Amino acid sequence: MSPELYNSAVRAWVEGGLKESDMDQYYRAPTKLYATQFVMPDMGAGEAPKAYGVEDHVKPSQWVAHYKGKVSPPKTGTYQFMGAGDDTLVVFFDKKHVLDASWKPVSSLSQASIEPEGAYVGFPRKGYVKGTPFKAVQGQWYDIDILIGEQPGGKFFACLCIEEEKKNGLPLFRLSAGKLPKMNNPPPFEENAPVWKVLGEKSGPLDMLRR
Repeated sequence: MSPELYNSAVRAWVEGGLKESDMDQYYRAPTKLYATQFVMPDMGAGEAPKAYGVEDHVKPSQWVAHYKGKVSPPKTGTYQFMGAGDDTLVVFFDKKHVLDASWKPVSSLSQASIEPEGAYVGFPRKGYVKGTPFKAVQGQWYDIDILIGEQPGGKFFACLCIEEEKKNGLPLFRLSAGKLPKMNNPPPFEENAPVWKVLGEKSGPLDMLRR
C-alpha cells in the first residue's frame, strides 16, 4: 500500500458504488463494529485499528471503515447529509451517492453547497460540505453506506449531520437516542436530533467512541 494506491483505490471504490467485492484483494479486519452516530473529535488515527483489534499489524494510516445497513426517516421529507471528514467521509443513500465530505474529494460528485460554519480547524473546504438532497418516506427502508477513512496518519476526525431541506442547523445523524461520551473540543452539531430507525443485526450496537 502507498498513498497513491490508497487514493486511487478509494476513488475507484466510491465511483463503483462501494461494492464489497471490489476490495477483496485488501486486508479486512475480522471484527465488526456497529455505530449509531458518527461524530469523532480530533483523535489519533491509531484509534481505528485499535477499535477493530488489529493495532498489532495494521498501521494507523491508509485505512477505511465501511458501515452499511437499512434506515427509515423519522418523518417523510426531503433531506440532505452534511459533514466533514479527515480524510474520508462518503455517504450513499438508496444506492445513490449523496455526499462526499472528504478532506479532498474522492469522487466527481457535484455538491449542492458549502456550509460556511461548523468545520474542524484546518479543514480545507471552508466548512461542512452539504450534500445532494433526496426524498425519504416514513415507514420505508433504504440502504445506507457510510465510509470513513484516513490516508497519511496522524490525526483523524469525522462528523455526519442531516437536515431537512430549507431548514438551517446541524442535526447529528443518529440511529439511537443514546448520550454521546464527553469529548474534548467537539465539532459543532445538534445532539438532540430526530432519531432515524435502523434495521440491523441484533448483536448490540457499539459506538466507536466507546471502544
